[in-house]
Amino acid sequence: MKLFKFSNYQKFLTATLVSTTTILFTANTAFAQVLRGAGDGFVQPLLERYRQEYEQETGEKFKYTAVGSGGGIRFFINDSVDFAATTLIPTPIEINQMEDGLLMLPTGGSSVAVVYNLQEVSSTIQLSRDQLAKIFTGEITNWQQVNPRFPNQEIEVVTCAKNCSTSFILTKYLNKITGGKILPSQNPEWKFPVFSELTDDSAIAGEVRRTEGAIGYVQTSIALKENLSIASLENKSGNYVKPNIETTEKALANVKFNNDFTTEDIQDPENGYPLVSLTWLLLPKNYDNQKVLEKTQSLLTWIFTQGQKLNQELGYTKVPDDVNKKAIVAINNQFKINSVAAISGDDLRLSPIGNLYDNTPSDVQPIVNVNQLIDVDSQHWAYSALNNLVEKHQCLSGTSQNTFAGNRSLKRHEFAFMLNSCLLKIRRSLDGLQTNKLANKQDLAVVQRLQTEFTSELQNITNRIDKLADKTALIQDQQFSTTTVLRGTVDFNIISGFGDRKAVLPGTNSTEKLTANPTFAGRASLTLDTSFTGKDKLRTQLVGGNINNLSSAITGTDMTLLSGATNTSNDVILGTLIYQFPIGDKGQIIIAPTAGFPTRIFPALNPVSSISNFGAESPIYSFAFGSGAIGYYQFNDQLAAGISYLTTSGNNPNEGLFGGQYTLLSQITYTPSDQLGIAFTYGNYYASRPGSTINVTGSKGSEFGQLPFGEDTPTSSNAFGLQLTYKLSDKLVLGGWTSYFKTENQAIANLNGVNFDPGANADIWSWAITASLTDLGKLGSQLSFVFGMPPKVTNNDILQRQDQDTSLHWELSYRYPLTERIDITPGFLMITNPEHNAANDTIWVGLFRTSLKF
Repeated sequence: MKLFKFSNYQKFLTATLVSTTTILFTANTAFAQVLRGAGDGFVQPLLERYRQEYEQETGEKFKYTAVGSGGGIRFFINDSVDFAATTLIPTPIEINQMEDGLLMLPTGGSSVAVVYNLQEVSSTIQLSRDQLAKIFTGEITNWQQVNPRFPNQEIEVVTCAKNCSTSFILTKYLNKITGGKILPSQNPEWKFPVFSELTDDSAIAGEVRRTEGAIGYVQTSIALKENLSIASLENKSGNYVKPNIETTEKALANVKFNNDFTTEDIQDPENGYPLVSLTWLLLPKNYDNQKVLEKTQSLLTWIFTQGQKLNQELGYTKVPDDVNKKAIVAINNQFKINSVAAISGDDLRLSPIGNLYDNTPSDVQPIVNVNQLIDVDSQHWAYSALNNLVEKHQCLSGTSQNTFAGNRSLKRHEFAFMLNSCLLKIRRSLDGLQTNKLANKQDLAVVQRLQTEFTSELQNITNRIDKLADKTALIQDQQFSTTTVLRGTVDFNIISGFGDRKAVLPGTNSTEKLTANPTFAGRASLTLDTSFTGKDKLRTQLVGGNINNLSSAITGTDMTLLSGATNTSNDVILGTLIYQFPIGDKGQIIIAPTAGFPTRIFPALNPVSSISNFGAESPIYSFAFGSGAIGYYQFNDQLAAGISYLTTSGNNPNEGLFGGQYTLLSQITYTPSDQLGIAFTYGNYYASRPGSTINVTGSKGSEFGQLPFGEDTPTSSNAFGLQLTYKLSDKLVLGGWTSYFKTENQAIANLNGVNFDPGANADIWSWAITASLTDLGKLGSQLSFVFGMPPKVTNNDILQRQDQDTSLHWELSYRYPLTERIDITPGFLMITNPEHNAANDTIWVGLFRTSLKF
């Protein structure tokens, strides 16, 4: 066997290349002794805690950057980091590219939490396997499709943008439970429009916290740190479980480790939480520098002794004791030093960059100061020098000839990157001791000159990036927690009413022609949601518009009133000012100085998206409005209750909170299953002048129903409502309600010059049947149908204000999403016998609405 003999120049060249690539690819770790890692964000919270504790206990440092498992593996293959972290086991092809060998060591296991933002739901939501899959395939788009007691609100899906281990863990599980409909991937191609794609868990957590109706997925420790609501998921055994250390350990209890510390694929676990994964560190077995090896061994020994004690505190499982012992044995026995590195470090006694020329030949030309170099064009000596190295060693790829094209000037950063890659390839060739292409003095001088000129620049950039990373971490740790999000909605409405004559009250005949020409008007709403704790919400809403509401002034009846028809004469007003906060894990409180509604947290159990005032919700909720407070408590998954006190005189010092109009409302909600929801509601109402404030039925139904004893008579009411909804399928949901108001006049009523003593009673009834069909024609669309009887006075001691006939309300609308942010809604409603007066002609209302959301 022929021995390869080093000349002095060869020894020096080898040492130069080794130190060069160490400097360029690990930011001078050979001198600064700071280990650097990159990879999975899934394990970042654990490694960050390791970093803090390790530095505190030993004084030694290491740095870690989350770039995704795939990115970490690529950096590891390219020798750009000292270690990588991953939830993915490298492929055989990737392992073959790891020229310094591979040692994989497990660090523990953890889980992915499905997080959501439903302010109106105080208890933990449960998602079945089927529901979870359909949410992330776009088949379920509204929260009422999940549970009828949930608000009628679109589901806003927030996902991770790229190279995310959380995406891989989620899609891997979805692949199993959907029979392969979703492919496991760090970069999944979702088959439906997602609300937002963000780059890391912290950004996803922030977006979910700010967005009502949002759902997303993050590493569980991030979800707990951000104080997010976490869903319970159904596992293979049919049990609903939340992610925590106990449920994660159960899911990973049967995992078996191979001799190389890899495992078989984690199957859909029978017990425990289903979205789990293990994490590994990737380490090279061969090292060029003895100190780097020693630092690596010290860090790993600490991780598998002291560090493992921190795992459970952060929500990660510990490595099993038997596996831990094997890992420590591997750390002590499987690392070794490359022979070339030993020669370069001891024989030549190289100094850092500043003294690099201590051993250089005397005729090496002085270098140009880096600050004098702007672009590197094809006429520059460095350009030609690098081209010669590329041609000789085939050390760059990018064209079919493995050379750079040479058809444009290169920025210094571009050139330095190419030089790095080329020197790394040359070093690997020398490590194999099979080539001798740089044996002459001239090539050595060129390498030295290139190294010195561009290394100092990259070293400066690395230092600046390190300082910026530290500053960013400091800002994140000390940032003010309040977060405000601005959202807006703009509606353009084309509205028209049709009919022969305007409606009139019972006992009279209509003679005035109905004139309701088509109108084009709009409204705008700006909503600012601020959170101080992550689970509370301060909402400030500004509204303005000029939409004619087709009230009784136009059609003769308020039965034609539309929902969302704001008319402020184009002035901007404060529409809503409320503060909502949790009471424990199951309760919610709203303090409302302006424009509170009980249905902000009371489930109205109405699945439709109605265009009319009557179809929007049961009248039992409509007479509760104004300033006050609302509370709701979810005792368990089936039973909840709430109470509210609201008044329209809260800002009037002459009446105040308790001396004017008020409504006291309470509700019990019972949801025995995900298909059925039932609510029983009771309300107590009083107004001294109901015609000048909110009336008995909240402007729904006939005039007699709204003002059974006239507009100036003090009136009280005890109201009862029964609401229910039933989910026939994920897309078709039925609903309905009935309401009864027992009203009484509290003072003498003067009607048409006739006095009526206090104590007169009136009975007011209403009912409706509703249906919602979602995703008809396109994901996110909704077909809504409403049929019912608007509030009707069926009995009144004052006979002249009793309704004689029966009106029926028919309504059909279809919301179609043109884009994620633009919807169009055509719809119509028909009122037969308006004002419960058979002498009135049928009135039709047509609407075409375009909604833009931002």
